Formats: sequence, structure tokens, C-alpha cells
Amino acid sequence: LALHLLRGGGRMTEVRVLNTGGRGKRWLVTLDEREVARFSKLTDAVQATEFEVERMGQRVHASGLPSAPWRQVPAEGELAELARQARRGRPVATVAEALAALSYAEVVG
Repeated sequence: LALHLLRGGGRMTEVRVLNTGGRGKRWLVTLDEREVARFSKLTDAVQATEFEVERMGQRVHASGLPSAPWRQVPAEGELAELARQARRGRPVATVAEALAALSYAEVVG
């Protein structure tokens, strides 16, 4: 799972919840590629992420919603090209689609 947020000054932040496999605390939560926590259950990882995003403030929390206006902006330039490459030639329409494609490609390959 990947969540993209806008913080102060329009700075992009990415939170990921990744299945590392194996047993025990297999759900890894990262913030801007830094490990911040591990959980044994996906639901616990998602709930903890939601709690921390809410602590960042209402504006940051709102920026993570699918309806956030910045997500619907057309993907252009280098972002659009990198996302198209990640999707094996298929174009993306919005910034949200581009970020999702890049996150997926980075994790899955």
C-alpha cells in the first residue's frame, strides 16, 4: 500500500505499508523510504498509519484523500514519462496515477 501526502511547502511525502513475508512482524511501514514501524497484522499497520497521518494535521490528512485536488492535476513532463515507462508504455492521466505507477514499479519491479 502507498499513500502520498503533501506537507508544508508542498513537499511530497510517501508512506508505504509493505509485506516483507515470513512470520512475525511482516508488515513494514516506511515514511519517505525510512522504516518507522513493523506490525504482525495489516490492520494494525494501517490503523497506526492513519493515526500518524491525522497527527500531521488536517491539511496533510486531507491531501491524502483520493478527492484531493492536487491528485487530479494532469501528469506532465518527466513525471508523466517515468510513469509511462513504469507502465510499459501505457500513459497516465493524473498525478495520482503517475505516483501509483511509480510506487508499484519500485516495489514490484
